[in-house]
Amino acid sequence: MSNRWRCLEFSGRRFPTTGAEVHEILKRGERDNVVSVPLPLRLDLRDHSPTGFEWGYGGSGPSQLALAVLVEVTGDEGYACARYMDFTDGIIASLPFAGWSLSAETVSEWVRVHPATVEEKFYALPVRHQKETADRQAVEATPCSFCGGVCTLETTRFPANYAARSVCQECGNEVAVISEE
Repeated sequence: MSNRWRCLEFSGRRFPTTGAEVHEILKRGERDNVVSVPLPLRLDLRDHSPTGFEWGYGGSGPSQLALAVLVEVTGDEGYACARYMDFTDGIIASLPFAGWSLSAETVSEWVRVHPATVEEKFYALPVRHQKETADRQAVEATPCSFCGGVCTLETTRFPANYAARSVCQECGNEVAVISEE
């Protein structure tokens, strides 16, 4: 039994006093441990609509919603930044204006059919997020010259002036430093 929360669905409703609200329905474990929490706007990635989410048309509020939903389902900020406009056009713009529910499974299926390359995901991120993402982006199995075994190497690449630093995750030694300006 898992103690991690997982997203089941999203729901959007309009209220006379508060306007449009979007909640994420989360479940933990096998029992009926289900909660509804407001979906974060994710203005740190794109600031299309600081006043909130919208749906039922293509615009800034629906784009903000598409971005937030994709981040929550995939956990991949780069993917969300690369594909949220397509998701707005394909899904969010057609949601009923009065209210809707959208399963995480439906979103996952859309993501499966609309992949993004590593480069698309990286360069779609805001610059301030690129370094953080680069630090954990490329992971590969390579023989380590220090410990003799096959080690997992973490490679860091920076877009402005290419630099890569690989560190063996097994023995902790730096395997290579490459710099190209």
